[in-house]
Amino acid sequence: MSAWDLDGELRCSIDDKGRVIIPKPFREPFEAGLHMIRGLSGKCLWLFPLAEWPAQRAALLAHLTAGAGAVDAVRFLRTGFAETPDRQGRAMIPAPLRDHCGLKPNSAVAALGMGHRLELWSAELWQKQAVDVIGQVAEIMAAADLAAMRGDPEPTP
Repeated sequence: MSAWDLDGELRCSIDDKGRVIIPKPFREPFEAGLHMIRGLSGKCLWLFPLAEWPAQRAALLAHLTAGAGAVDAVRFLRTGFAETPDRQGRAMIPAPLRDHCGLKPNSAVAALGMGHRLELWSAELWQKQAVDVIGQVAEIMAAADLAAMRGDPEPTP
């Protein structure tokens, strides 16, 4: 679906006017505009390239057709904002979205490349979330047989 494959975790900041500077390695997909919504996986924002937003929204809506939380999830999708970053890569984050994820003026922001989208988190909140995620991933990896992936020799009987 997306022509972009965003990877990585970078830090940026939000200024006193509510603008975030999109880190340069992530900037190109958003130069012509972006659509931002409240993240459906935590207290974060999801940013999509504006040209790809209609297809992304359709794909998300197709997965949200039933269930108790479907109406709330659709609200998140329908109450986003479009923005075009300026030449320095700054994009205005509207107050309702800043409030949703705890982005405060002059604070650090964690920008996470998530393939077809960029996630923006309060760096402080992301640090706490990452600790929880690392614990979960460690449990999953401990339950998986990773010997072949690590290149460990086969055990001898």
